[in-house]
Amino acid sequence: MTAAARVVARTLPWGGILLAGAAAVLIAAVTRDTAAAALGLQLSGLLLAVMPVLAVEDPAGVTVAALPVRLAVRRLLAVAPVLALSAATWIVLLGRSGVPAAAASTLTLQVVAIALAGMASAALPRVSASAAAAALALAVAGGRLALPAWVLEPRSGDLRGLAVWVALAAAGATGLLWLSRDPAARR
Repeated sequence: MTAAARVVARTLPWGGILLAGAAAVLIAAVTRDTAAAALGLQLSGLLLAVMPVLAVEDPAGVTVAALPVRLAVRRLLAVAPVLALSAATWIVLLGRSGVPAAAASTLTLQVVAIALAGMASAALPRVSASAAAAALALAVAGGRLALPAWVLEPRSGDLRGLAVWVALAAAGATGLLWLSRDPAARR
């Protein structure tokens, strides 16, 4: 399994992953201690959610196909280090943001839901991870313009918004688990 982990790690699109992380840190730093701190943190979270989406694609699949490693394990090997980097960055940004704890927990739920939905989208057959990440970013950015405020703005006690994000997270997790089964097992 160590050989598979090395092969998968070498094939990750580190340029895009690290660029998204750096942009997230920059946005959070620029908006910290301002009236736009929550919005900046939300945008940073979107970029951090894109990071594991970029890791879902399996360009090493042909290389490691001869190894007895299931698709779910290969995806886990690819996503785990990126997810750890994204989560650690998010924790630091939350700690330094000055955003109230209730808003921070809602924003965290949003980031998790966006990441899960994005990873499920990237796991779809014939969909590239970069296309899924771009579509995800555009959908959330467009949502900021078109959706009611209660969906996207972190407010404590608004259960409608929380229900939307919990449902999106559940759908994303279910889709990712289903699409990470070996293709022959999906029939």
